[in-house]
Amino acid sequence: LDLLEKDNQRLRTLLKLKTASSQNLVSAAVISRRTRDFWQQLDLNQGSNSGIVSGDPVMGPGGLLGIIETVTMTESTWTSIPHKFEPGSPMAAQVIALAEAVNYLETCLEKHDNSLNEYSLEKMQSIDGISVYGNAPERTPIISFNIEGVHSLDLAHFLDYEGITIRSGHHCCQPLMKALDITACARVSFYFYNNAEEVDFLVEKINKAIQVIK
Repeated sequence: LDLLEKDNQRLRTLLKLKTASSQNLVSAAVISRRTRDFWQQLDLNQGSNSGIVSGDPVMGPGGLLGIIETVTMTESTWTSIPHKFEPGSPMAAQVIALAEAVNYLETCLEKHDNSLNEYSLEKMQSIDGISVYGNAPERTPIISFNIEGVHSLDLAHFLDYEGITIRSGHHCCQPLMKALDITACARVSFYFYNNAEEVDFLVEKINKAIQVIK
């Protein structure tokens, strides 16, 4: 059971990866085979008296793999576990659509992120009294900052009335806040549907907030 849980964790990690290399696919296949072997071994060890092994499927009917072994006019017998607990056709269309969606997003982000990131950083750093946190050479268009004399929560409320949503607070990383010697900060995020005009609008409204709040 411990090995099965480790396999499940490993499989979840593989599914989160952006690219499906041949090595990752092989690893997933090995885990799937090991899971199947576990159920088969349980079938052998427990015998027909096991509730798991001998129990009827919770749902039906069959699917691509099928949960039915034989059918007569009076009864049915089920395939081995885990297949008899997996009714219905696999979500093939959804998987194909997900792959296309991932490819689309990667294409959009590759073309868009770098230029907007550089532009937004340049414009944000032009604001008087601003402190931008983080200077990694490769960064996503997420900017954490504070403005001298303006609390991040007050800024977030002000921008909300202007139709702009940002985050404020410690962002669930209080050790980092402590290391930066701050209690909170504001954070703005850009995505491929944002553009340079919206960055200009944000900077304009931040400058307006500074004048009102201070």
